Amino acid sequence: MPAGKKRCAVGGGIIELILSHFIQRKRTYFCKEIQYLLIYLSIYLSIYLSIYLSIFISFSLPLSLSHCIHFYLSIYLSIYLSIYLTVFISFYLSHCIHFYLSIYLSIYLSIYLSIYLSIYLSIFFLSPHFLSFFLSFFLSFFLSFSCMYINLC
Repeated sequence: MPAGKKRCAVGGGIIELILSHFIQRKRTYFCKEIQYLLIYLSIYLSIYLSIYLSIFISFSLPLSLSHCIHFYLSIYLSIYLSIYLTVFISFYLSHCIHFYLSIYLSIYLSIYLSIYLSIYLSIFFLSPHFLSFFLSFFLSFFLSFSCMYINLC
């Protein structure tokens, strides 16, 4: 049994299947396909983990605490998980330093823009924190995609 199929049988997850598919490819196409995988995984973790975590915290905490806590906690947890996953995958599968720096820069650009935009939206438009948080994350990911595309080209 090849190493990629053995790893899929042990792990059993969709990420293991994707990783084994990329490992079995040729080296010339490997770095380009890993770029798309890392972009997808970092965006998936940053958006969906922050949404799920903010919904969970808003239901579990009282209303007075949930407005100020779920905003910061969902940002920081989604940031750390997406950064650790992209660092792990980029060093485990390839050593493209230029791509790693572009991912790192785009993640931090989206972090800072989401924090500043959510503060701006919550102060000036008097909207709830969760609405400003989601709106700012979507706006900041559009800008971070532009930055990542410029770095990759």
